[in-house]
Amino acid sequence: MSMAYGYEVQPENDSFLAVVQEVSKIGVSATLPGSLLVNNLPILQHLPRGFPGTGFRKVAQRGRELGESMKKDPIALVKDRMRKGIAPPSIARDSLEVLQDLPEDSKPGEITEQVVRDACGSIYLAGVDTVVSSLLTAFLSLALHPDMQHKAQAELDAVTGRSRAPTFEDRVRLPYVDALCKELVRWRPIGPLGLPHMLQADDMYRGYYIPKGALVMANLWTILRDPEAYPNPEKFAPERFLTDDGLLHDDCDLELAPAFGLGRRVCPGRHLADAIIFMTVASVLSAFDVSKAKDTDGVEIPIPGTYTGEMVSAPEPFRCSITVRA
Repeated sequence: MSMAYGYEVQPENDSFLAVVQEVSKIGVSATLPGSLLVNNLPILQHLPRGFPGTGFRKVAQRGRELGESMKKDPIALVKDRMRKGIAPPSIARDSLEVLQDLPEDSKPGEITEQVVRDACGSIYLAGVDTVVSSLLTAFLSLALHPDMQHKAQAELDAVTGRSRAPTFEDRVRLPYVDALCKELVRWRPIGPLGLPHMLQADDMYRGYYIPKGALVMANLWTILRDPEAYPNPEKFAPERFLTDDGLLHDDCDLELAPAFGLGRRVCPGRHLADAIIFMTVASVLSAFDVSKAKDTDGVEIPIPGTYTGEMVSAPEPFRCSITVRA
């Protein structure tokens, strides 16, 4: 929201966030294979409203209405702030300023307000549960692996001197912190099965005939747990992305690529997500200690480490302790 619109989300009851969360929920539920019959029987879309099997129309209409609101309302806020001269820097503000400067006879296909709405809405919607899931996994991982946390903090302290917060420019000197971020993305990918793909032609795969038009899922979970590529894959081990000298592998981004999908449906925001995860984790490690929470008797509360089983996988609610470093 800050990058897209220059808007800081409210701690509670944020109206913009409530809308995008519902849009995301509808989108995820509609994408799950078998969730809507019309995805398997497209002929249902031609039946009259109210006919058995057409309940998907209500879902689609609700999603469309909320989707339009999700894109229009934040842009309206930015335009109002621009008129008042108080709009903070954002992708929406900069794009609208470019739009204002375009000549009236600009060619079709150039930037339009609808393009700005769609682009900013995509940034806004794409991160609402995906990046959040990875950051929740970060807190879970730090609480479960205090030794790794301390190692990452030692590396940070050596670079920042405990006198400032880490910056993006520090990343090249923080290979262990970087490797830790890459491992949490591999260890618990946010989309274990990616997005559905449809074959454009008949195909044969390992003796199996797959007809044109068939829906297929790429099992990213299994790919990222291939023991040949990732020895002892169930273990959370940032070192797998480091050389013996403690430096990042030259091809570690390629090693992690499956986590962001495959082919034409690869995540277009993967570089932004990577940057957000790294900077958030580095900042948290610089300022806080994360550990298991304790009950009233001082006994550590176990972290189950269980995850949701939907298209976007995230940790089930868990308790941890976050304290300011000395």
